Amino acid sequence: MYPQTDPRVILYIDSDEDDHFLFGSLLKTIAPDFTLKSFMRAEDALAYLQQTEQPPFLILCEVLLPGMTGLELRRTIYADEQLRKRSIPFVFVSDPVIQSVIEEAFELTVQGFFEKSHNRQQQLQDLTLILNYWQTSFHPNKV
Repeated sequence: MYPQTDPRVILYIDSDEDDHFLFGSLLKTIAPDFTLKSFMRAEDALAYLQQTEQPPFLILCEVLLPGMTGLELRRTIYADEQLRKRSIPFVFVSDPVIQSVIEEAFELTVQGFFEKSHNRQQQLQDLTLILNYWQTSFHPNKV
C-alpha cells in the first residue's frame, strides 16, 4: 500500500523570493487550508522528501534553479524507487518555456508544465486549475 499524501501540503521550489511571496498569497486566496512548504533550492526539497514519512499533496517546481535544476530534481525522484512509489504529482511552473525542456520534462513523466505568468489573474487561474485537477484526480496514493 502506498503512503497516504498529506492533503494540505504543497511543496513549492523556486529560487525567486518574490515568486514565493506571490505564490503564498495566491494559495491563501484560493486554498487557505493548504500549507505551503517553500524551498529556494532543489537539494533542500529533496532532503525534505527523503526525510518525511508522509508525502506532500503536490510538488510545484521551477526548471531553472541554482545547483540542482528542476529537471535534475525530477530525474532524482524518478530514479529513487522509494520516492517514485510515492506517486507525488510533479508539475513545473517555469519561465521561460522552451520546447526541448518541455520534451525532457515529459520524458521524466511530469504531470504538467505551465508557463509562469506575469499576470496575477492568470496565475490565480492556473493555480486554481492545477489544484482542482489534483484534488479531483485519483492516483496511487489518493484512493
